[in-house]
Amino acid sequence: LGPAVVLAGTLQAAEVVRLLRHERPLHADSLLSFDLAAGRTRHVPVTRRATCVTCDGLTPPAAGRSLHP
Repeated sequence: LGPAVVLAGTLQAAEVVRLLRHERPLHADSLLSFDLAAGRTRHVPVTRRATCVTCDGLTPPAAGRSLHP
């Protein structure tokens, strides 16, 4: 399990470096799934919802309100 954690941390760190350099993240708008036993990776596309506060990232929720309806 240790190598899987290291791989995930390395990928996250690489994304942060891209953000700090004002570059588009490599895995933006997708989830990266990796199967270490089979040695396969795949990108799962995701889309932002216009009504989602978390996806928006700009408007914080009001105090005491849930992020999801």
